[in-house]
Amino acid sequence: MKNVVRLAILASVLLPALAFADERWYWATAQCSDEDDETVYMFAALVDITTDIDPDSDEPQESKDHARFGFGNYAEDTYAEQYCGVAEITAQNMYATSSFDTREEAEASLDDYVAREEADDRPWLKIIRVDEYDYDSTE
Repeated sequence: MKNVVRLAILASVLLPALAFADERWYWATAQCSDEDDETVYMFAALVDITTDIDPDSDEPQESKDHARFGFGNYAEDTYAEQYCGVAEITAQNMYATSSFDTREEAEASLDDYVAREEADDRPWLKIIRVDEYDYDSTE
């Protein structure tokens, strides 16, 4: 009987927490230019966003803008100076897709996008796939 009570207490604590978190997948790009050799570097990554859910609306409080600006700012801090010699990636050079329910869907979409971009004859464009970027608003 004690185990049943413990299980009920544990479930009452954990289940509401699970109901108010939502994980969505995006992919995002950010780009900057090396003015010396006119190369454009496009950084691309899957973005994992865990969002809080407003219990009154059942709508995610976050949007693809968090994927766009979160990854864009990360790329700016991590890659812009190294590849482009600049300290800033402007908002107009950041992009994110609408959400996907699974990582696999987002990855397939990003793979298709990168393949299309690489198929174009643009020797000045260098696409760099980077590690997955996690945005977690529940922390």
